[in-house]
Amino acid sequence: MRIFGKKEQDIKEVAKQQCREIKKNERDIERERMALQREEKQLVIDIKKAAKEGQEKIVKTLAKQLVRVREQQSRMISIKGQVQGIRNSMTVKSNGTGIDL
Repeated sequence: MRIFGKKEQDIKEVAKQQCREIKKNERDIERERMALQREEKQLVIDIKKAAKEGQEKIVKTLAKQLVRVREQQSRMISIKGQVQGIRNSMTVKSNGTGIDL
């Protein structure tokens, strides 16, 4: 049934499209997490360098930034787990209905 000229989408196509979007989001989250890891490594190097030079204020600021980066990393890990859970539940439900993702 068409409403106002919009083409009705097949349930299988919608499910496949949503699964692709979820996988894309997972890759984006993983990229962001890897960038945060690189930033963390750089911060550790900068902290050590500033500590050797005796710059306490800079060390303190960088340490706070390091804590924030680590918190972001843990959030990214939990978000990725939630997205994977959604994808798994979609897969289980689609298997029950006979839709191949």
